[in-house]
Amino acid sequence: MAAQAANVVPIGGKTRSPFTTEDRAEARRAKTRQGKVAKQLSDVPAHQVACRIRHRWPMDEDLAPGLPLPQGVEVIRHADGPNMLRETCKRCDKQRWQDLLPGDIYDINAPYGYNDPTRNSPKGEWVTIDPESHITRRDLRAYAFNRAIR
Repeated sequence: MAAQAANVVPIGGKTRSPFTTEDRAEARRAKTRQGKVAKQLSDVPAHQVACRIRHRWPMDEDLAPGLPLPQGVEVIRHADGPNMLRETCKRCDKQRWQDLLPGDIYDINAPYGYNDPTRNSPKGEWVTIDPESHITRRDLRAYAFNRAIR
């Protein structure tokens, strides 16, 4: 008997795809959405797409008790207010910062502030995406995957 294709299932002597009409419709919707996302992201460099999925913050990856602060992390001293902790993403140069409590105590409830890379950054200026496009992390992951395999 001849070998069947991996995506074809023999049924009653005939071959039929295991995918239903609903599966095909969902695939068409996903392809349409991914095409719109690809148009939105066509000017965004690959490393910025990766960072929009997940930044490589030094405090998340390299911080260890008893060791000095990782490279890319600095405490900025202010004479008239709280000190600030600033770290730079290893991949795209975006910075995030937060205020420390008096005595340089890390405040787990303090919100982060962000500074986008500028034109002078070695990795280039941060490209903005229209917020009305409603691109999600899953869209970014699908886009990165599709760009990687093609």
